[in-house]
Amino acid sequence: NVRACATVRKVALEKRPAELPSLSVVVAIDSPEMASVLDASFHEVRDRRVEYRLLDPLDNIAERLVARLARILGSPRQAPTILMLGWAGPAASIFRRLLRNAPPGAKIVVVDENADAIRQTLFASAPGLVELPELQFIAVPPGTALTGFPALDDILREITAGAIIINGERDEQNFRPALQLRRHAR
Repeated sequence: NVRACATVRKVALEKRPAELPSLSVVVAIDSPEMASVLDASFHEVRDRRVEYRLLDPLDNIAERLVARLARILGSPRQAPTILMLGWAGPAASIFRRLLRNAPPGAKIVVVDENADAIRQTLFASAPGLVELPELQFIAVPPGTALTGFPALDDILREITAGAIIINGERDEQNFRPALQLRRHAR
């Protein structure tokens, strides 16, 4: 896909008349690294003959999920708590969408065995996040039961409105906490 985009751009810049409307190039790239390379490459040469759009499947998932949550997240009398368990798959895209679309005062809690590294990476790329008191990161040892970890127990008790988003690497990793949360809710 990256090579095809480069070829389309090269031909458009060399042979497409400037008076024609922009040619839209929409590309799907699964690898975040390759998406960054392509994005940087396309933005190096700006020319109105080619309009570039990156189709990001994970961002599409995040956009639809956050849109569905908007009714819930925008309705409570108090700011909601959004608990993100795990940091795989679309988690980073969901997190970015939540930052942009969650109601004021919404609390976002990221729970993962690598929570400290996730926090450092996010703060390095967006230093303004340090200023958000509603953002919390909890590191848990691998295989920890959600309802047996004191910091999580406290959060689960206080959630009155919000969402719990499970982002494990595999279905088995997602299924276990879902069952634990169901038992906890009862």
